[in-house]
Amino acid sequence: MLAAWIMELILLIAPQYDVPPYLVAAIIIKESQGNPNAVGHNADGTFDGGLMQLNSSWFNDEWKCAETNITAGCKLLKEYYDYADWNWWQVCIAYNWGIGNYIKGHKNPNEKAVNYACDVFEIWLSLEQDRSIKSYGRP
Repeated sequence: MLAAWIMELILLIAPQYDVPPYLVAAIIIKESQGNPNAVGHNADGTFDGGLMQLNSSWFNDEWKCAETNITAGCKLLKEYYDYADWNWWQVCIAYNWGIGNYIKGHKNPNEKAVNYACDVFEIWLSLEQDRSIKSYGRP
């Protein structure tokens, strides 16, 4: 799960971009396990950094600040939403696969991107269920 301060940032930022907060939380869990200092190195020499694993070819130091990282990630998700015919499943594929690859081949996404979307949706559903249970006072 995520630290409370990260969830507070998500709940503050995601609605500003009309992005479901628990989808953002699911992506953060999948991408960085909630580690704001996470860095993943890519074969092309770029790296992905921060909570939402923003690629260094698109962003400079935004990945270092959790608030800025989440904001930039939410902006990307909102932009992808327009490309993906307003479909969050497709957005997850584009987020993992890269928007360029998505635009070129969204009819036939690669298996890795589909598996990524499955994982994110499973986490998202779990987070939404946990939220519902807590809001009704169940253990």
